[in-house]
Amino acid sequence: MDTSAEAGIIHYLLAVPLLMVLGTLGHCFRAWFNVLPDKLDLFPHRPGFSSAFDAMWSNNYSFWDMLVGTEYDDNGYYEFFSFKNLRTQWLWTVAPGLAVLFSYADLANAYAGVVNAAPGWLWNLLVYRIQNMKLY
Repeated sequence: MDTSAEAGIIHYLLAVPLLMVLGTLGHCFRAWFNVLPDKLDLFPHRPGFSSAFDAMWSNNYSFWDMLVGTEYDDNGYYEFFSFKNLRTQWLWTVAPGLAVLFSYADLANAYAGVVNAAPGWLWNLLVYRIQNMKLY
């Protein structure tokens, strides 16, 4: 693989939607594969105490969830149909992802090499699939 490409603005602009897809997968994973509820609300009249108890009880509930106001359904599970939760997850993937790409030039150049080579790979895959297509 040729990774001698220099990372340019187009590579960073393409990194944003790719990282957003990764954040969407993390959002779906957290919503669908959560066995235990994140929030119990055992102490509804003492929100600080309730949040501290939920942070101890759940490995998914954290100070960040309390700070940004992560939304939960009536049973205390992470709300899948919440655009606020999705935006928060995007923030947690796009910002660190771009920070890493901006911080490490070798990694950014390797990423640029993959991005530059990907259209050729996809074209070769399409040609291969068309050549080996069988109609029954």
